[in-house]
Amino acid sequence: MHGLAEADFIAEVQSRYNGMPRQIVEDPELRALLIPTLRADIQIFETYRYSNEKPLSCPIIAFGGARDELVSIPALRAWSDHTADMFRLEMLDGDHFFLNSARRDLLGVIRAKLSSDLGNLRRAAP
Repeated sequence: MHGLAEADFIAEVQSRYNGMPRQIVEDPELRALLIPTLRADIQIFETYRYSNEKPLSCPIIAFGGARDELVSIPALRAWSDHTADMFRLEMLDGDHFFLNSARRDLLGVIRAKLSSDLGNLRRAAP
């Protein structure tokens, strides 16, 4: 997909990922800014090859959209294999682009986790 001509690339993004905002599609300057980054992102996704590594020593929180038809809950839970620390799965309202529809909830979870960690650091400080 990453090698498609621009019009075909946009059509495929629209088809697979439920769209690109109309303002971007219709504005040549915005397309010129967005398309190379999106194309590079898709290229990484299409060409990445997993190699088994030692799990990380930090916690992982995996976020997913409750109505995402592209990424399954088992695929999200698989992130637990990549940490020797705590793993948590947070499902938020929305589809694959829950970042847009559940931004407030996502930021709330992140804020709460950072506040908790900061509080733990303060209590542990001499």
